[in-house]
Amino acid sequence: MQTIQPLFDKYCYSCHGDEKQKGGVQISALNPDFVNGYDAPQWHAILDMINSGEMPPPKEHQLSTEERRAVVDWLTNGIATAKEMKKAQANR
Repeated sequence: MQTIQPLFDKYCYSCHGDEKQKGGVQISALNPDFVNGYDAPQWHAILDMINSGEMPPPKEHQLSTEERRAVVDWLTNGIATAKEMKKAQANR
């Protein structure tokens, strides 16, 4: 999260932070703990929006290829880890 937080600060929080929540989305309030938190579905929706090119919107500053890769990898790995942990817990 240390690498990702500055990217959220730079690209996301002006529209999805404490002061403004466009589309009812407040990324700054989501728990970055995919396994123990309850926000994995919201993170997954954010991943989908980034992958589809909907976020950031075309008129806003865009992430570089490296920045986009870092965010997508962080989200993908976090979601996959949460999925595996929940699957393992269900099989106990």
